[in-house]
Amino acid sequence: MSVFLSPIGNTQQFDDNGNPLVGGWWSTFAAGTTTPITTFTSSTGLVAQPANILLDAGGRPANPIWLTGGLAVKFQLFSAAAVLLETWDDVTGVGDSTAAASSEWVPYSPVASFVSATSFAVAGNQTNVFTVGRRVRTQNTGGTIYGTIVSSVFAASTTVTVVNDAGVLDTGLSAVAFGLLASVSSSIPANLDPITSINGGPLAGWRNILGNGGFTINQMVYTSGAVLAAGAYGHDMWKAGASGGDYTFAQLSSDTTITIGATKSLIQVVEAQLVQATSYVLSWQGTATARFGVNSAVPSGAYAASPILITGQSVGTVMSVEFTNGALGKVQLERGTAASQASSFEQRPFALEFVQCQRYYEVQTTTEREITQDVTNATAYTHGFGFKVTKRISNPAITLTNNMTGFGAPTVSGVGFGGYRVVATASATLPARLFSFSATIDARL
Repeated sequence: MSVFLSPIGNTQQFDDNGNPLVGGWWSTFAAGTTTPITTFTSSTGLVAQPANILLDAGGRPANPIWLTGGLAVKFQLFSAAAVLLETWDDVTGVGDSTAAASSEWVPYSPVASFVSATSFAVAGNQTNVFTVGRRVRTQNTGGTIYGTIVSSVFAASTTVTVVNDAGVLDTGLSAVAFGLLASVSSSIPANLDPITSINGGPLAGWRNILGNGGFTINQMVYTSGAVLAAGAYGHDMWKAGASGGDYTFAQLSSDTTITIGATKSLIQVVEAQLVQATSYVLSWQGTATARFGVNSAVPSGAYAASPILITGQSVGTVMSVEFTNGALGKVQLERGTAASQASSFEQRPFALEFVQCQRYYEVQTTTEREITQDVTNATAYTHGFGFKVTKRISNPAITLTNNMTGFGAPTVSGVGFGGYRVVATASATLPARLFSFSATIDARL
């Protein structure tokens, strides 16, 4: 630790009558706060000054005042009668070139004590300093760890619990600094430039690149608890993993929570066109755990609880997520560089969610259309049918169910992004030239 001579407090102090300020003292605090901070008696930084640095008969401190490098200090001068005479703020040591670079962090003194991988303790009631939502920086044996305060509780001391951006606190905890800006009663002006994105992604609408994360769309009419074989789809966009994907649910008109059976899993593959970043945050509600596939449609690795940071993804390449064993709802995959950036679930209108699902899968039922006779075949009739939503690929799989009288089984004679053509052969004279059949159009991943 480097220390630098203070430009304040090392000269002789006088009272209003020009006499040495005998019995007066200097008090030191972290800049802009009332949090006491430690200063030192020499350039070695080994011996701390007392909390109140008393002035001798000549109005001088017994030893020079030295300041920790990178730390800004507030000085207050008191008379022997404890009358505040002067305040000097944002003071840094002479020649301290690290102070400006570190000014966004306020070092806390005295040193905090390690409690757990996500918590530390400081003496006294410091809940007004370590407020929920404030950022903290800790120095540990494992390196510098940044985090956000989620709890600050005072008993005999103040215990501060944090969510770390990455890594953990350890027994080598040696220093704590808190963010210059407080999380409550902040000085941030209300008319700042508007926020234009969340974690680099859209501010509103389509932050979540997963489809049907609220399990509201069920075109397959999957029944709660039914056997779902590997690769088969239940709710739209969600297919069973290698061991099957049976799950239970009570369908709501709003977001629905499902419960995945033990040893079962559900997978969603994200198409390449939706992947426009290299790191994502996966979050959800419920007891289910998840794993993911980077640049792969097949998830792998260990399962973990929400939230999960996914890195190493290539832009414009498929990725995938898989959930197993437990309750699952409000699933979201959004841009982010830290798990703590997981935001609240993006609630999209039902109609828009339905349209997004139909890009991959569509059901057409009892479709009736007037038909046209094939000019090359007197008994063959044909008609073109459009998709409700343009499909992901130009050759989706189309399955037809014949509901027609007087026709043989209909067949698909042509298909594209926007629709398909059906041909059927008449087996009798037709009183009315109508096609009637059901179709499923499958462009799922």
